[in-house]
Amino acid sequence: MAALRAAVIPHFESVHAHLRLSLACRAPVNRLPVDVLLTVFAFLPLPNLITVSHVCFHWRSITLDTPTLWGNSVHIAGLRHRLLRYVLTRAKATLLDIFLSGIYGPSAKVQDYISLIAHSMSHSNRLHLEGYAIGNRSVSLHLDFSEGVSCLSSLAIIWASHTTPDWTSSIRTPLTLSIALPNDLSTSNPFASLHHIQLRGVTGGEHFETLLCLSPLRTLDFEVPAMFPLSMILSIIQGSPTLQDVTLAFSNTKRADEAHPWRDTSPEAWLAQHGLIVTALMNLVMTGDGRHGLYARSTIASVVDTSSIRYVSAKLDALSPLGPALLSETDRPTRFQCHLVDVLAEDARGFTRRVQLTSDRGVEHLHPPMLNLKNIVTLDILIECWDLISGPLDCLEHLQLYGQPGELSRVRPTPKVYPALRTVTLELCAESIGWGSRAPPRPSVHWLIAMSAAFVGVRISGYSRPLERLTVLTPANCKKAYVVRDGAFPFSRFQLQQRGWGNTYLSDDSDDPGDDWTSGWEVPGVDWGVGWNLPSVP
Repeated sequence: MAALRAAVIPHFESVHAHLRLSLACRAPVNRLPVDVLLTVFAFLPLPNLITVSHVCFHWRSITLDTPTLWGNSVHIAGLRHRLLRYVLTRAKATLLDIFLSGIYGPSAKVQDYISLIAHSMSHSNRLHLEGYAIGNRSVSLHLDFSEGVSCLSSLAIIWASHTTPDWTSSIRTPLTLSIALPNDLSTSNPFASLHHIQLRGVTGGEHFETLLCLSPLRTLDFEVPAMFPLSMILSIIQGSPTLQDVTLAFSNTKRADEAHPWRDTSPEAWLAQHGLIVTALMNLVMTGDGRHGLYARSTIASVVDTSSIRYVSAKLDALSPLGPALLSETDRPTRFQCHLVDVLAEDARGFTRRVQLTSDRGVEHLHPPMLNLKNIVTLDILIECWDLISGPLDCLEHLQLYGQPGELSRVRPTPKVYPALRTVTLELCAESIGWGSRAPPRPSVHWLIAMSAAFVGVRISGYSRPLERLTVLTPANCKKAYVVRDGAFPFSRFQLQQRGWGNTYLSDDSDDPGDDWTSGWEVPGVDWGVGWNLPSVP
């Protein structure tokens, strides 16, 4: 009897499954080819994919028989052990794209959750972990790479700070990362395919430096911990011929001692021992705070040949000669921007240099006169720098000025000659336009039009009137667009847009006559638009 049951039951189950599949295929949507359904299912997030697998027998058969659908959908938020086990089981041995976010809790709980993917690392293509610490709770994480990670191409671990339970302060609690490597590293490189690494809020444990040194990196996004020597960073940049994009964040470590790991070398010592670092980098970004971080960024900028790098951004001391040296690497810039402590220059080749200053002390030596602006097309500067520009700018098409409205009337009366000028943007950051109990009487839209029109008409000359557009950006909660038909105005379109935050409303004659803010003034030749929902003029 047992033998008969063993022979008959599988046959009945097969016939039953065939009947269910036949009935499911009668639905019009199931007449689509399987490859078309799989293409649609591949775009579904994990919750929707699980729902699809329970719609009908046909769809369930397709989803469960296609491990790649599950391998590309290991995107889970929170510590959900059962869901992670379920997806990894469905994915089988296919390449995995693992994205786990919302990880928080005690070290043991986090480690137990991450251990679920340990046996899948040998066929994982991407591993992205995002978590955070609550209060001053420290967390340690151990990644088991002992079985090999020959398929891993991207590794990202982001451990963010989180506010304390009373929401009154934020405590930076880094994640201590340690790695288990294969026993024999002499025969093969376990990270031969690892090209992209992003580590934020992570400090080093066992084999942490080995991970960075053995990987043939193309992209490195690294928040450098205080224990990581600066010489190791320079060695990684110099020893990685395939490295193209580097982002380094040197945070304030609050250490007053001079024996800081980021001071283990100096520009003079490195150049004398190793020479100038020439790389194939395309992008180099250095940010952070603190005097030790400033020293590290200045050292890297001094020993790396940046002349062939397309994009360089660094936060440097305003009095350092490194800032002007970086900006001068652009060949006849076509775009220049100077806003307080942020200076940017870009040339026709696409080479961009951005210098962020630690303070505005000594910022005047980075103002426009230090560069050749003859080929400039886009100029975005402070109003106070307006008088520093001499001579006509024949190629200038787009001008943007930033500052207080009163500064427009204090510039020198000699007009600037910009024959190719097309648009002007005035970003006015006056408190009277924004908000505040001590603010003077608020201006109207007419006042802004009159002031901006007078500035453009008197202080700029040589262009073909009228301009395509004049834009005024203010903190006021107001958005309007007007078409100007009077030839007396030096522009054909006027835009008023909000930049930043403010609760002031600027009045004009398009308002309701009973509005408290209606001034009653009229501007002949201006075709008013009703402004709250009016789209911006292209």
